[in-house]
Amino acid sequence: MTETERPGVTTGQSESETTHEPWYTRRRGIVIIGFYAVLTAFAGLIAMGYTDPVLVEESSYYQENPIAIPPYIYVYAFMGAMAYVFTTLLVNVDADTKTIARIGLRVPAALLLVTGVYLLGSMLELVPGTPAEKAGLAFLVGLFVKHALKGLSTISMRMYPGEPKELFRERPGT
Repeated sequence: MTETERPGVTTGQSESETTHEPWYTRRRGIVIIGFYAVLTAFAGLIAMGYTDPVLVEESSYYQENPIAIPPYIYVYAFMGAMAYVFTTLLVNVDADTKTIARIGLRVPAALLLVTGVYLLGSMLELVPGTPAEKAGLAFLVGLFVKHALKGLSTISMRMYPGEPKELFRERPGT
């Protein structure tokens, strides 16, 4: 067997590109997981009211400004997304560093989606009334990003009838 015929390595690729070392054996993977853990611990402190109690209280400001989103909504969506990240890593212990980073991209997606779910849910009167129920809904949006996106897509298709492809097609003169 020649050097270019080694199992697992194809010609033109370096060995590091083809071997999928588990994240816990690589420094970058451990640093990423440590970063996720620190952010999650900080979010937990916020959720408990230790760092800034204003972030977890609902004041009359939010009743007077109906499109203002309480900060705790984002805290709990973040925590739901991080729950997904850590449980996925428990199941996929042999994930590589790129997979860990890709899984972490659910966090900003969850923060964006929870905005839409909260605002649209408020408009359609689907968002529960108590802060604990709202926080639970935000946690679920973070935990189930794909389902939240699918739900928003379904609602948007009902609000804007027609084919979704039609919405993005360029029209002459526009």
